[in-house]
Amino acid sequence: LEDGHTLFDYDVNINDLVQMLVKQIGSKTKNTSPPKLCSEEVSKENK
Repeated sequence: LEDGHTLFDYDVNINDLVQMLVKQIGSKTKNTSPPKLCSEEVSKENK
């Protein structure tokens, strides 16, 4: 975790959902559109 924190510092309990993001160090980022939300993708499929 960031800055030496643990899951206990964030009060994460058993059966809690945790979303993790892997941060690539030294990679060059491109100007891309932000990621789409799952709800946006589902609504497009239902049309």
